[in-house]
Amino acid sequence: VRNKSTQRVFAMKLLSKFEMIKRSDSAFFWEEGDIMAYANSEWIVQLHFAFQDQKYLYMVMDYMPG
Repeated sequence: VRNKSTQRVFAMKLLSKFEMIKRSDSAFFWEEGDIMAYANSEWIVQLHFAFQDQKYLYMVMDYMPG
């Protein structure tokens, strides 16, 4: 995805709430978000935004090509 104002490229992870609830994985989404948001490591991508709508959870993070 690309930020319209800055043209910066990000990766966006989209997860279905229905599938997360069905597999009992919703806690993992928030844990993963916390790790990416607060970790200071070259091995963990930086989380910039996390949000949700009625059907999906979204995580916007650094894009790592390759």
